[in-house]
Amino acid sequence: MSTTSLECVIAGLNYLNANYANWELQLYQTSHVLLNADNLATYTALIATYPVYAPQALAAAAGAVNDGSGNALAAFGAYTFTTTGASANIIYGCYIEDTVLGVLIGAVQFTTPVDMTGLGNQCIVTLSDTLLTA
Repeated sequence: MSTTSLECVIAGLNYLNANYANWELQLYQTSHVLLNADNLATYTALIATYPVYAPQALAAAAGAVNDGSGNALAAFGAYTFTTTGASANIIYGCYIEDTVLGVLIGAVQFTTPVDMTGLGNQCIVTLSDTLLTA
């Protein structure tokens, strides 16, 4: 069993967005170069398939704190994904989708892929967004 914790900053998340209740965090299992032209279909084709994989609904951001560089950091919290059986999944990144509008909110590729091939392996994703302050 292995646990990998990742801090993911997805630029452009608006933590004040009233629709965050419709947002889900998903994992993808194929290496992919992120492109501006990417859309939801790009990532749903790459979705994780390990045993009992399920997307996780996002909770409201905890609010903004200053990072010391004039930026506010909105933290959405940590989301834990755990395997319950063997699979061939290596997780390369995560994305957020709006389940009502059916659109991609943002995506990130992990700096190091996460091994989800073993029973009980975990991927813990902590999401945040850096928001420029005036």
